[in-house]
Amino acid sequence: MNTVEQTQERRQFPKGPAGESGPARRARYEAWLLEDPHLSPELAAVKAQPNHDPSLTHASLRYAIRARCVQCVHGADDTGYRERIERCEQRTCTLWSVRPYMPEGAPATVALVKREDVKFGDYAARALALPGQRRPAVNGYCFDCQGGRAMVSVMQLVSECQVGNFALWMVRPTMKPDQTCGTDSMADPGDSDADAAQAAVAIDQEAQSW
Repeated sequence: MNTVEQTQERRQFPKGPAGESGPARRARYEAWLLEDPHLSPELAAVKAQPNHDPSLTHASLRYAIRARCVQCVHGADDTGYRERIERCEQRTCTLWSVRPYMPEGAPATVALVKREDVKFGDYAARALALPGQRRPAVNGYCFDCQGGRAMVSVMQLVSECQVGNFALWMVRPTMKPDQTCGTDSMADPGDSDADAAQAAVAIDQEAQSW
């Protein structure tokens, strides 16, 4: 276990100028992490992208999901975040079945929604019907974040997301052409595990255990 990673304090990402665009915020966020690598899960997710590692063809879903889970649970600092993620009980979160640090020997995740009950365009329900699959999980998370079925053209809102320091920003679906991401389709192009494996050796050996 990486005890240094466990005890690092999380500094607050500095607030940007009013009206800052998503790409601008993302660039500032990545520079902030790279200048002072104090948050290794988030830093690993940033480095596991084609713009930082030319050998990769996709931003890693595996690393991005891990970084999002860490963002979600650690609050003011990172102490004990692994245990909190392991014990997470938010089963209706689309990332729950693909989260890192799952208990050893954990039983197979059961689908919370039947496939035949998934309505067209409901990506959150689709993710819950396909537990253990990262791309549907991320699509569903972004879908829920922007209002789900209650919002018109929800995936357009996902495409225009301005929260560049959000861990899933670089792997969200329906990204615009001028934004870097290797998985811009809703068609489940895959988890890019090969890319994550390439990055793991140089970035974070510990991540290969999950």
